[in-house]
Amino acid sequence: MSKLLIQEPPLQVLPSLAVSIGLDEAIALQQLHYWLNNPKSDGRVDDNGIKWVYNTYAEWKKNDFPFWSEDKIQRVFLELEKIGLVISAKLDAHKRDMRKFYRIDYDALCAMDDSFLRPSNAAKA
Repeated sequence: MSKLLIQEPPLQVLPSLAVSIGLDEAIALQQLHYWLNNPKSDGRVDDNGIKWVYNTYAEWKKNDFPFWSEDKIQRVFLELEKIGLVISAKLDAHKRDMRKFYRIDYDALCAMDDSFLRPSNAAKA
């Protein structure tokens, strides 16, 4: 059996999300969603009860995206922020702490669902 077929935790992505925002962005967004919902993941819950996860670009590369360069990971996350699906912040008070915390703007994602699923986008009978 080939070691190149699924024998490790796979990354998952819905084709419809990839069509909507791009394949790389869909992969990163899905992986961020995974960590936000994984009770074993490190993170921080803010005063509003919203969970954030943190990683440096090097940590994202090592743990989640070994097939991308750190520059590529930065570009993908910046694009997700630009289109309004990911929010990032430096939540630590120490100016030397450069870790960025990330969360998904699920409201923006749901609004995207609504526009994607409108009847005008459906195939006409």
